[in-house]
Amino acid sequence: MAPRLRPLATLFALYASLPGATQAGEGAPVLASVKLLERGEGADLICPQGSAPRKPAPAPSATPRPTPAPPQALEIPDPDETRELLRQLARPEIRQSAGLAESSPPPPLPPGSLFASPPAGQPLRVAIWGDSHLAAGFFTEEIVRQLQLSPAQVESSWIPAQMNRPGVRLPVRKTCVGPGWRHEPAYARADAASAPGPGLVNLLAEEAGAQLAWDLRSSGSPASVQLLYQQTPEPIQISLQLDGGPEQSLTLRGQPGPARLEISADGPIRTLQLRLQEGRLRMHGLALPPRPDARLHLDVFGYPGATVAGWKNADPAYLARWFADQPPYQLVILEFGTNEGNPKPFDPQAYRQTLTQALRRLRTQFPDAACVLMTPGDRGVLLPRRPKTAPTNPASPSLTERQQAMLTYTRIHQHIGQIQQDVARDYQCRSWSALDALGGPGSAYRDAHATPPLMARDLIHFTVAGYQAWGRAVVGWGWRR
Repeated sequence: MAPRLRPLATLFALYASLPGATQAGEGAPVLASVKLLERGEGADLICPQGSAPRKPAPAPSATPRPTPAPPQALEIPDPDETRELLRQLARPEIRQSAGLAESSPPPPLPPGSLFASPPAGQPLRVAIWGDSHLAAGFFTEEIVRQLQLSPAQVESSWIPAQMNRPGVRLPVRKTCVGPGWRHEPAYARADAASAPGPGLVNLLAEEAGAQLAWDLRSSGSPASVQLLYQQTPEPIQISLQLDGGPEQSLTLRGQPGPARLEISADGPIRTLQLRLQEGRLRMHGLALPPRPDARLHLDVFGYPGATVAGWKNADPAYLARWFADQPPYQLVILEFGTNEGNPKPFDPQAYRQTLTQALRRLRTQFPDAACVLMTPGDRGVLLPRRPKTAPTNPASPSLTERQQAMLTYTRIHQHIGQIQQDVARDYQCRSWSALDALGGPGSAYRDAHATPPLMARDLIHFTVAGYQAWGRAVVGWGWRR
């Protein structure tokens, strides 16, 4: 049974007419305002359930197929093998023959030299774009802990469209993404790059009934939020529910392009639900009002699989409008590189070109902010189990073929770090190497055997403790003032 919708005239107080909305600041997206006059009891969100269409079972083959051999099990090299590798890498001639650069922790910066102080009475404003290392938030949460800030002293501008992507944690209690939505990352999709949100990821729905929901209680239950979306030439019909109350319909009209709908209520908004009724809705996220007592404004835009190509591809004029009426950031950070190192062979020239174009656009957008490129940490390789009778090789004049394979991604990440350092210098940015700061070549294997483990079992990602170590290293490098 279709949800019952209340008439628009009895449920909304419009502060700006939707067809001819106002602009808040030069270049900012068009802004319309609506006040929801009915709300529910604020019950916990229950996300809509949906199942993917089942694929038909394959028809039985007339000719029996041979049973494939099971794949060989791969695992983390054992502690003895790890010690052998690290012992070898301690020798300069071995590192040189393996194609590895010298590695040492980045020296601390002079206090107060990383970024300028914010205006008096204003919070420090920082934005970070990155990949899965950033998406879960453990790294940035440790930075906040090291700065001895309480949750009430930290705020975010946005709840980006990365919601409900596995591996992503957002500054909100809970989100729901129902069937009918798909993520559009700007690094991978031209249509997303032509209309990017501030997080360089969108959510797109084209089917009536597609639902989204947010539980805003951990964000301070603001009395208003802004829905960021792309206005299409055709009207978009949606319905909204406040705190689980009656569904209230609304039609969005206006000039095509980036747009904002301010949604307000008489009191705190605990939960907000949205359903697409008709049209095509590209949603960029929610914007949150500032907190008066915040000391750190931290916007984190992490997305698993992302690369710096998102900044290269994103339409700069469309993207700039989200920041047109925002106070300037004092520090912007790009944390990319791991996914750029996946394709083999690694193409350093193509990567340098992509990074240069991306950084040029970042600096055009934020010309006065301090800028940091964070290069990826070490990465290991899962290998077949070594026979127990294998020699220990305590002082061989060269690495074995297996040891060379163990360093495949270490070499790539060092090369990526060197390119980032070169390009950062061209655009008045700093570079900070997680690989150097967290132990250098071979540290992925050592950290996987640490107690507690600092490296995940895929030898790509860190554990929570590992990301916390990463956060402490960054604060010790230059964040403190």
